[in-house]
Amino acid sequence: ADAVPDVPEYRRRLASAKSSLGRLFQKLGRTAEAEKFYLEAIKDFQTAQQAGLDDPLTHDPLAWCHTHLADLLFTSGHPEKARPQYAKAQALREPLTTTAEQHFAFAMLLSNCDDLELRQPDRAITLLLQAVKLVPGNPRYAGALGLAYFRAGQWDKSLTAIRTAQSLRNIPDANDSFVLAMSLQQSGEKDKAQSALKAAIETMEKQCPGSIEHLRMRTEATALIEKAAD
Repeated sequence: ADAVPDVPEYRRRLASAKSSLGRLFQKLGRTAEAEKFYLEAIKDFQTAQQAGLDDPLTHDPLAWCHTHLADLLFTSGHPEKARPQYAKAQALREPLTTTAEQHFAFAMLLSNCDDLELRQPDRAITLLLQAVKLVPGNPRYAGALGLAYFRAGQWDKSLTAIRTAQSLRNIPDANDSFVLAMSLQQSGEKDKAQSALKAAIETMEKQCPGSIEHLRMRTEATALIEKAAD
């Protein structure tokens, strides 16, 4: 009996591995394979839930899996398929209100999902203020707060939060710099925005050239700043 594996836990680990494979294929631009692994991962997570692992250790990675699949579908031109996935991710995130990391994950969904109609930046700000209160001095949470303020059109608060995040980091973060560049642009500081965008691109190319999140932010920041320059 001792040799019998913990089947539900094995299923959850298998789901996590498949979700990681989906993410890898998404980065490689192999959309069909990414979708296949995301769907398989979701099925395995749900099987683990039904077998008794209906807890945050399942809900959190399952929510990320739904989110990544939604992003994939939305950017592939299938918003009608993406929206139910975003809704499932949100439903899983709603009751996860204990830790700073849970607040952060939910806030990122609400402030940065690809479907603009589903964004709720004001609620994301509230969640991130709670995260910052729970874990002061965390640069990820400060940077995410800067992004949420940017989404809400609060440029000055965005700049303050992003500069706080930058001061807390040991090395530059490209996403912080992309948000900084966009907030500077919206604040009318166009020359500083251009410099910040250049620095962000240089940091990204050195540290994480294949990152999906960074590519999205680079595209958005470049479009905003270059459009204003024309």
